[in-house]
Amino acid sequence: MNVDAVEVRVHGRFRQLFERHQFDYEIHPGDTVQVLLERLGLPGEAPDLWVLVNQIPAERDHPLRPGEQVVFFQPVAGG
Repeated sequence: MNVDAVEVRVHGRFRQLFERHQFDYEIHPGDTVQVLLERLGLPGEAPDLWVLVNQIPAERDHPLRPGEQVVFFQPVAGG
């Protein structure tokens, strides 16, 4: 992994936007989850887009640090 990158994982309907479901993405000082969403072209305001950073739910203003794992997914209900 690039020292100035996060590991991105994309699941659910958002996975269709990318050729793979896991990849490294370069970040810059001050980048947040929202900035990453915009750069990736994901719908940042979509209510069904959930974000985990290092397996913990994260808000859009969460500052990103190199080496973190960021997961974007759509929750599903089942029974």
